[in-house]
Amino acid sequence: MTRLAAVLALSTLALAGPAAAQDKEIRNVEVQPGKQIRLALVSNVGQDCKPGAPLEIKVLTPPKTGSLAVRSGEQAAGQLKRCPSLKVPVQGVFYTAKAGFSGTEEVSFEIKNERRTQIQTVRITVSDKAKPEAKDGGANL
Repeated sequence: MTRLAAVLALSTLALAGPAAAQDKEIRNVEVQPGKQIRLALVSNVGQDCKPGAPLEIKVLTPPKTGSLAVRSGEQAAGQLKRCPSLKVPVQGVFYTAKAGFSGTEEVSFEIKNERRTQIQTVRITVSDKAKPEAKDGGANL
């Protein structure tokens, strides 16, 4: 499952799930000093292929040395297989490692709509040995 599909699955589950449901996800990523990595790409698209209200993203634990940014944009048509002609409105969460820094950081943020909340905790290893992030294309943020 692609990262976009996995994160977009939150929207589908959120529409069908019980009120006030909450999920937690913990994952690890690597990034080179001075480089940026996308931590999340989220959208709220209904089964009818119509965009829903934007999801609310709230930073719970900011990074200590790098920076965290939330940006809005759209994903190219065809990136959501069940809605091939839809340009999906998205929000991305991006971490930028401080130049010259090497070590670990941990950030957490909440992704929420009216029915579901997901808390993502990301452990970030900043190292010269980290591989550059693979681009899974199409996002215009």
